[in-house]
Formats: sequence, structure tokens, C-alpha cells
Amino acid sequence: MADLVLGVAKSLVQGTLTKAQSAIEEESRLRQSTQRDLVFIAGEFQMMQSFLSVTTEEHVRNNIVSTWVTQVRDLAYDVEDCIEFVVHLDTKSDWWLRLIKCCNCMAPALSLDEANTDIEQLKARVQDVSQRNIRYLIGDFVPKPIMEMNQPAAADRKELVFNVKGLEIGAAIDLFKMEVRKNAYFPVGDIANDKELQQLISKCGGLPKVIVAIADSLAEVYNWAEKTRVLNDQFITNLETGQEFACLQSLFGWIHSYFRSCPDFLKPCIFYLSIFPKSQVIWRRRLVMRWVAEGYSKDKSNYTAEENGEDLFSKIIELSMIQPPEQAIITKMKMIWFQVSAFFHEYIISRPKEENVTFALEVFALAGCCCQTTRRTGRHLVIEESWDRDRIVFESIDFSRLRSFTVFGKWESFFISPSMKVLRVFDLENASGVTDEDLKKIVNLLHRLKYLFLRGCSEIRHLPSSLGHLRQLQILDVRNTSIVTFPASFTKLKKLQYIRGGTITPADLTSPHKRVAVELHAGIEKLTALHTIGVVNVDIARGKAILSELRKLTQLRKLGVFGVNIKNSNQFCSAISDHAHLESLLVWINKNSQNCLDGISSDTPPPKNLQSLKLFGLVNKLPVWINLLRKIKKLVLEITTPAEHDMAVIGGLQELCVLRLCVKPIQDGNLNFLVKTEEGVEVLSYEKVKVLEIACSSLLLVTFGSLAMRSLEQLTAHCCSGLTLQFDERRNLTKLTEVRLIGSQDDALKKQLEEQLKCHPNKPALKLG
Repeated sequence: MADLVLGVAKSLVQGTLTKAQSAIEEESRLRQSTQRDLVFIAGEFQMMQSFLSVTTEEHVRNNIVSTWVTQVRDLAYDVEDCIEFVVHLDTKSDWWLRLIKCCNCMAPALSLDEANTDIEQLKARVQDVSQRNIRYLIGDFVPKPIMEMNQPAAADRKELVFNVKGLEIGAAIDLFKMEVRKNAYFPVGDIANDKELQQLISKCGGLPKVIVAIADSLAEVYNWAEKTRVLNDQFITNLETGQEFACLQSLFGWIHSYFRSCPDFLKPCIFYLSIFPKSQVIWRRRLVMRWVAEGYSKDKSNYTAEENGEDLFSKIIELSMIQPPEQAIITKMKMIWFQVSAFFHEYIISRPKEENVTFALEVFALAGCCCQTTRRTGRHLVIEESWDRDRIVFESIDFSRLRSFTVFGKWESFFISPSMKVLRVFDLENASGVTDEDLKKIVNLLHRLKYLFLRGCSEIRHLPSSLGHLRQLQILDVRNTSIVTFPASFTKLKKLQYIRGGTITPADLTSPHKRVAVELHAGIEKLTALHTIGVVNVDIARGKAILSELRKLTQLRKLGVFGVNIKNSNQFCSAISDHAHLESLLVWINKNSQNCLDGISSDTPPPKNLQSLKLFGLVNKLPVWINLLRKIKKLVLEITTPAEHDMAVIGGLQELCVLRLCVKPIQDGNLNFLVKTEEGVEVLSYEKVKVLEIACSSLLLVTFGSLAMRSLEQLTAHCCSGLTLQFDERRNLTKLTEVRLIGSQDDALKKQLEEQLKCHPNKPALKLG
């Protein structure tokens, strides 16, 4: 596992080299001597990169090589931080300081002068590290001639793919019970009340082979409770070394083989997952955008950093290291939420320090009750919900190299430190107790932030006017806060790529949706790097002007708009029709503005690459252009009563995979998934729909035709009393595996569904929520 540290070093050196070369090309502000220093640094890093490209795990096992590789890694971090600081310096405001400096020798040093000095010092460090390669004959440990490193990536080698979907916790417990019954003294019925045992089963990650091995081990001992505690304390170590777990050696052999041949660019992304608790349900884009901000996913010639990050995420899915949470299903659409496999999480954090890649990434966490120590330092700090929030412990930490800070649970105002000078990622999703004053302090102190995630911090009401100082900020998410207006200064954030705001209340699909959108000031057209923005309130005086500016943001891929009405509909239709890159669109239509979207037509067509569309506020008809959406895969509609013609249009969308309908009929009605020709002959419809979700608050009869929904796997119904599901030709829903009923207290409906599903060939599971 020594190659993990090597892989991280390779990835960092490549990123630092790219930064240095870009700075040389772009930064005319630097002194000529500093330009020469950067050229020297770039050249040295090219040589280091060449050396690392032929260095293997066997070489890094040598203490001298391992020490040098670690020094290269640390140097790469520091050089990259310094270059980023220089590249993003705002020197326009320094003119008055230069004037003072000319007149007063006691004047403070300029930030640009400090940066040039830092680069000179880093040049000396680079020289020293390079000379150590010669001084300690490090090159002698690498074979001469240079090795050919053409070993195929693990993700492309079938023998190294361990693609087993983990069991859900209920199924995992059932399997455990079945195996452990061999022990007559084992209280199978008490598992639900035994937290220690539940924790042990959870750590198995739903892997049947591991669950069976653990159960067999406990079945053979009388004092099973003590054995459970021992296994929990050093879970992976026990499985790797215990003779009774010899059956798992093939599994650990696969893991070792995979990490030996895993591509260097993928290793940091895999082990970055250790930042999140194993039971945590994580939003996919939260992780991908963190990779982008931290530099683990970079732009390529034909792909953006975010697209590259999505590709990396897909590779990790293939290895079953991350899995959908319980109550989720995978379709052709991307996995929205995920959990880190508990087994792989345990494996990562259990590695000895000398071979632990989380040490290479320098992840450290505060959990439970911690003692004060000067050894607590690193690049990534995680505060877990269980930590006792000891201020003395926190203030003893060295934050000078901290790059990411993640808080789960309660926030404390002392969590901000002026020494967090190179912090890039600040992630406070769903943290409680964060105030406007805390946010102001964050913005004023942490000028190098690239990622500010405040989603779910409901007590925050305002973004400070100093937000414009975060010139490197790329990602800003304030959804489900109380923020409704962005300050004018946010238009200075030229590197901003992603803005999300607004709140949906309530979340129940059967209740009326209320969207609190955010209001923006003029100047958003300056943010040309934006690819995601929403939800923007255009139902205000300057709404038309905002829509006109949105039209100019030609790189937009995701857009959410609230308050489209008759008065601004022309501007809205014009704004979206020109967006060739737009893939996701969310629209809230005002009351009494039913036909306001019909301005889009074959003359001004909808975005040709649109894959996800959400429309709220429809009454009794769909926009006429829905049938033009050739690539649409996900459709979410809030509509009073869908007409038969509209249902036929939806049924004919060839690529549709996910369909969610919130139906609000004024009186009792029918929802019939059946498409017929003019002659009355039924035709194939909804051919690729795998997920169907229906919400209704009144009596609604739902029926399915014999040629409809043949790919349907999951059916979910959100309902009050009165919803009725009826399968006229139930045998034709051949792929149905699960039916979920949410919000209903109607026992008759549950019984009716149970009887219908018993007759289905697949015997789909009925889940109640």
C-alpha cells in the first residue's frame, strides 16, 4: 500500500506543474526575476514528474525514497498554494500602499512583494529537494533502463473488478440471523436492540461474504457479546489476520491488487471519500464540486473539470465503493445521492500510518472526546457530530496547511481561525447554529475559498457585502437557508461557476409547493464562467433585465427560474432558446399564466440538449413544445389535470427514464398510462421509463395499459386517502421490482396493492413510508 502515497504525490506534482506553466504564460504582473524563478520551478517539477512516473511501490518501501516522495508531495502543495495566491492577487488596490512605501520605510509590505519573496524561498526549497535526489543516490533505487509503465488501469481489468451491490441493512440482518442460528445461545431476536451488533453488521457494507464470515465466527463462541466488541474495535485488522476469516483473503487480495494498479488520478478521489462518515448520505454533486475546487478533477482539452469529475465518480460506482442509499434505485440518470460502502470506509481508515493514503491526503477528524496534542495537523479537517466541541483542543491545531474544513452537526463561532490562510473548501451542509455574523467572519478572513457550501444552514439570512472579496470562489450553495437576496458585490466573482439558492417548502409532494427564490442584482452577465444557476426570482421589477442577462450566459448547463408569467414570458422564451449547452431546466409558473411558455416553438425551439425538465404551476395542458424534447430523460410536472393528448405526448418521449407527476385534480379523476392511435389501437408507450412517481391529494384512479411502462422497475405513490392503483394488465409490467406507498393511512389501499402484487410474476416488494 506504499504506492498510495506515491500516487497522491504524482497527482499533486502534475497539478502543480500545470499551475506553474499557466502562471508563467499569464502573469505579466510578476517581476522578471520571479518569472525566471517560476520557469526554474516548472523545470524542476518536470524532472520530479519524470522520476515519479517510473517509481513503483517496491521503490517507495525504501525509507529514503519514501521520505523524498513525501517531501515532494508537501512541496507540491506549498508551491501550488503560493502560485494560486499570486495569480489571484488584486494589485489594483495596492497603489496607495506603494506611494506610502516610497515615503516611509516603516510602511507595511505589499502582498505582491510578499508573494515574490515567497516564490524566491520556494525556489530554494525546490533546489534543495532536487539536490537530495543526487545527494542520497535516490535515483539508484529505480531500475535503469526506465521501466515501461503500461500496466492497464484496474477499472479496465475484469479480474480486478469486484462489482457486488451491497445488501440493504434489513436484508443484511436477515442474512446474519440465518447464519448465526447455528449458535443455540445466540439471542437472534435481540439484534434490533443491540447497538454493538448492529454496528458490526453495518461495517460489513452489505457484502454477503463478509456478513456470513462474521456470523459463522460468532456462532462458534459462547461469549458472543465480548467477541462482538473485539471485532468492532479493530474490524479490518481482525478480518485480515484472523485464521477464522481465511475465506476473506480473496477479497483482501482483490483490494490490494486494485490499489496497486489503480490509476494515479483516481486514487486521491477514492480516498477523499474518507472525509465523510460511513453512514452519511451524500449528494453526488457536493462531492464532485469538492474534487474540482481541490484540484483532484481538472479541465481537459475536451472536458470541463466537472465533467471529468462526473467520469471519475462513475468509475468509483463501477467498483461498488459507493452505493445508492436505501430507498434508491439506479437508472440511466446519474446517481443523485450515495453512501460510501461501510466496508471500504473501514478499510481506508484502518491502514497503518506508513501505508495509509488518508495520511497521504492528511485527513484528520475530531470525534468524541479528544485530548490536546501538538501532533494534530493536516490538509483536511473533519468535525464529526459526536465531538464535544472542546475549544482548547481546537485552538491547539495547526491550520496553516489546511485546505478543506467540513463540519457535521453543531457549529461553534470559534471554528474560524485567521491561520486558515490556504483554505479552499468550507463545507457546512446542515450544520446548526451558523449565524450571519459567523458568515461575515468567514468571508472576511478566508479570501482563498473556492467552495462555500451553506446548504441547510437555516439561520443564515444575509450574504455579507464583502462576498465580492472571494475572487477565487467557484461554488456557492445557499439552498435551504433564509437568504433571498444576493449582494451587488457578487458580480465581482468572475470565477464563479455554480450558484444555488432558494428553498422548497414543504417537501411533501401532496402539499402545495412554495419556492423562495433568490433575487439578483444587475451585472450577472459578467459571470461568464457560470454553468449552473438557480433558483432565480424573475417576478420582480428587474425580472426582464435579469432574463436578458441570462441569455448572454451561453455556457449555462443548469438553470432554475421562479416567477415566469405573461409579462416576462417573451424574455424567458428568448433567454433559453439560444442555450445549446443547457441540459437541466426548472421553471415555476405564476398563477393565471398558463400559456406563457407557448412562445417556444419550432421557430424558437427549446434547448436541443435538454435532458431534465421540471415544470411547476401548470393547470390543464403542457407547453406545445414538449414533443420536441428528443433527449429528455427526466420529467417532473406539477399539473392540475393532464389531458389525454398530453399523456400521449409524454408516452412518446423516446429517451424518458424518470417521470414524476404531482397531479392536483379539482375533482376526482383518472390517470391512464395508455396511448392509442386515432383508430383506437394501443401502441407501445413510456418504453424506457424505469422510475414512476405519482403524487395526489384527492381520489385518483391510476391505470396502466398492456403496452405501457414495460421497463418500469420502481413505482412510488405519495398520497392521501383516495388514491387507487390498478394494473389492468399486470403481467406486462415484467420488470417491476418495487412499489412504495408514502403518506397513506388507508389500510384498504394497502391490502388491495398487496393482493395485486401477489399475482405479479416478479412478486414486487411493497414498501410503506
